[in-house]
Amino acid sequence: MNKVFIIAEIGSNHDQSLKKAKKLMKIAKECGADAVKFQLFKGTEMYPQDQKLQNVIKKFELNPKWIDILNLYAKKIKIKVMYSAFDLNSQKILLNKKIKYHKIASSEVVKFKMLNLLKNKNQNIFLSTGMCDLDDVIKAYEILKNNNLVIMQCSSLYPCTDENVNLNVIKLYKKKFKNVEIGFSDHTLTDTAALVALGLGARYFEKHITENKKLKGPDHFYAYEPREFAGYVKKLRSGIVSLGSNNKEILPLERKNGRRLGIYSKI
Repeated sequence: MNKVFIIAEIGSNHDQSLKKAKKLMKIAKECGADAVKFQLFKGTEMYPQDQKLQNVIKKFELNPKWIDILNLYAKKIKIKVMYSAFDLNSQKILLNKKIKYHKIASSEVVKFKMLNLLKNKNQNIFLSTGMCDLDDVIKAYEILKNNNLVIMQCSSLYPCTDENVNLNVIKLYKKKFKNVEIGFSDHTLTDTAALVALGLGARYFEKHITENKKLKGPDHFYAYEPREFAGYVKKLRSGIVSLGSNNKEILPLERKNGRRLGIYSKI
């Protein structure tokens, strides 16, 4: 790819407000994102034995009835929308809604029944690998490889410090998985890691967004506000251009204006 694909991770930052969800989609579009992403989960499925955690998670659930509304709005403002499912039933809902862009959260990579629902379905799948070792990634790859698969380097720390980003894994993925694209799910607090990832070969990027870091909720405080996210997008779009060609030769302007010995025609 000679361009980057940037996902604005809205996640649970809609705070169970459809109005806010649509507003964040519009912000993402105005900032230059290619796609937005939501999460579909149920507290009772994530923590079946823990009533207390169920009650906490319930406050951040996405209403499945919103999916059609969000899809129509995405089409209206011309931005792609994707979802990450966190249980088998949620994944079935997404497939029944004919969703074509799926994110596999790293916590769900070993849920093989869920992954097998996507096997050979010609979907666009983004595989996050934060809570995984290489063997986990290989097993998931074997199930999903006949889709349009992107493997995302990720560290599931929120936020993630520089010493835990481990971007050299991108080089491992490029060597190990020849026929897939590589991306970076970015939980750091700066733009540096994304630009390094770009130089290492990542072409797909995901970053959390919010209206305001001070809002209550698990993902607001480390997410990018609109101005930060717009700057992030701008730097990645500029960065891909700066990579240029891998052919080393004298540039036309260097040839025209350079000062070096040679034989030149007067004509």
